[in-house]
Amino acid sequence: MTGAGGTETKHLRDALISLGIFGSALIVYFLHWDSAADFSKSIDHGASLFLDFKRYYYPAGENIFTEPVPPRGYVYTPFFALCLAPRARFSLDTATYLWGICQAALVLGTLNIPAKHLASLSRSSFYLYVALVALSFPYIHNFRWGQVSVLIFATVLGALYLYRSRRKYLSAVVLALGASVKLYTIVFIV
Repeated sequence: MTGAGGTETKHLRDALISLGIFGSALIVYFLHWDSAADFSKSIDHGASLFLDFKRYYYPAGENIFTEPVPPRGYVYTPFFALCLAPRARFSLDTATYLWGICQAALVLGTLNIPAKHLASLSRSSFYLYVALVALSFPYIHNFRWGQVSVLIFATVLGALYLYRSRRKYLSAVVLALGASVKLYTIVFIV
């Protein structure tokens, strides 16, 4: 018999095992890379973390109301620049820190959205998914550059979850938000 206490125990166990998986991945990463600069250099050129945020997103948010064209290399939508404008009111260091927190929250979101469904299939599929997220190169690359890939993935997952929950209009809004960041994501609307 599974009561509220049994369900809470399962959720706590799942959370602890998930933390263990992520903790193990972080230990491997820390053993492999001596510093953030070493991590950055080994993933791609340059030693600075969140370089896309610093080079493109922050300046776009900073200049959306004052410049007639976006910064060179900014290949995202004007709507996304508007969304970045409040963050650009902070110093670059503070905004970068906040962007890192946002990235971590998005990773947690992409873990939580499918968690209930995967756990209902089998615990092993849920833990495999957690391990894949923890060890996924696109996630690592996202942290390296501070890109929007996880944001777009989270909106697609969220839209699918909402659609499956029969909240079609909210699903459409979430999908539209994801598509409004980068134009190629418009394919998900189809």
